[in-house]
Amino acid sequence: MINNNFYRAGTFGILISWLLLFNVVSADPIVDSVLAQVYEGYDQKNACWRAHANLEGGYCCLQVKRQDRLNTSTEARLYLLLVGQCYDSEGELESAHVNSGMVGALVLQLSDKVRVLAGNPLIPMGSYGAAPEKWSLVKFGANDHWGWITESGYTGYGVTTSWYSILLPHGKEISEITVPFGYDDSGKCDEEDKSCRVTLIEGTLEIDSSKIEETMFPLKVRLEGKKKGKQMPAKTWVFPFDTNSWSYQKPKGFPDLDG
Repeated sequence: MINNNFYRAGTFGILISWLLLFNVVSADPIVDSVLAQVYEGYDQKNACWRAHANLEGGYCCLQVKRQDRLNTSTEARLYLLLVGQCYDSEGELESAHVNSGMVGALVLQLSDKVRVLAGNPLIPMGSYGAAPEKWSLVKFGANDHWGWITESGYTGYGVTTSWYSILLPHGKEISEITVPFGYDDSGKCDEEDKSCRVTLIEGTLEIDSSKIEETMFPLKVRLEGKKKGKQMPAKTWVFPFDTNSWSYQKPKGFPDLDG
């Protein structure tokens, strides 16, 4: 729970052939004009933007999920987020657990001429061929540092791990940063085995926007639950931001929630 000049090889060569097949349809001409250059074309039948993303003949189909216009202290911006599913060469959904979906993120400067400030049109995320759907745009730093956040997770061999996925612009790029907040190994226990000692840890996240002197606000992750069957005291952990690695750093002593 949450409280509070990219390069696309071959895009334009493929763009022409796709536009012969698909007509671009969208409510916002500014968005359309940019996405038509970023992606391989608009699939009118499935109402999505197509990209191949090294899928051995397959493709991904992305739809605009969020359009957020912000007036910052220096300029007007449009934060654009797309999410989508990926398909194999036969047009079937990549439905295996290990197959990710796709997310695209762009920050546009709105002026007489629209300019891409930062972007990453192809970010593999999710499972069963689908990307996370529930995203929020939040402020991560005092000087107009905005980014997207969602909850992600993975289940394997009876263990579920959970983390926050954060998409943050850095220069002209946008990268994913993860912050763990949950662990549940109850799936490894037989329902009739009363002696099985379960670890179940849940967390919430708060952005500490009071630290305006920091380049990026610290994150506070509050964990509670039980470890190997024993109740653990609730505790809030502070994740500072490291500008050199452009990531949040795990505090010393933070529990291993990676499975």
